[in-house]
Amino acid sequence: MKKFFLVALPILLLAVGMLCARHLARAAEDPAKLQREKGLRLHVEIQQELLAKGQTNLATKVDQMVQSMLLQQSTHKLRTQVGVLRRLRDGGDVIESLESDLDDTIVFLSHFDELGPDQFKALQAAKAYRAKYPRKTDSPETDAEVARILNLGKEK
Repeated sequence: MKKFFLVALPILLLAVGMLCARHLARAAEDPAKLQREKGLRLHVEIQQELLAKGQTNLATKVDQMVQSMLLQQSTHKLRTQVGVLRRLRDGGDVIESLESDLDDTIVFLSHFDELGPDQFKALQAAKAYRAKYPRKTDSPETDAEVARILNLGKEK
């Protein structure tokens, strides 16, 4: 029985290593997925740190906050997708819906203290898009805020 474990353990470790390497290679192909995984790893690290210090109440609150944020993000994405699909099928104005969602996303990015290279790259792409397809809303304040945030893309 001992010989079996001596042979099986290295094989099992090799298989797990290969699966992890394959998963990381796939994630590296998709920067957004890599960013999500980085955020989830950070969440797990914080949870472990808090639990190790016996701060179970705070660990629970952090977990609830992260879950709430992910749930809100998924719900917004689902509503947007359903709305776009419905407008497409009904012959409605899909472009205006997507443009409005783009404004919302751009403004949402301004609420973060630090933006990384992926966010600046996305802002630059949005700015290039808006340069090619300018848009004015009914709100000069929204237009000014979107323009201000798109100019943040120059910083990196």
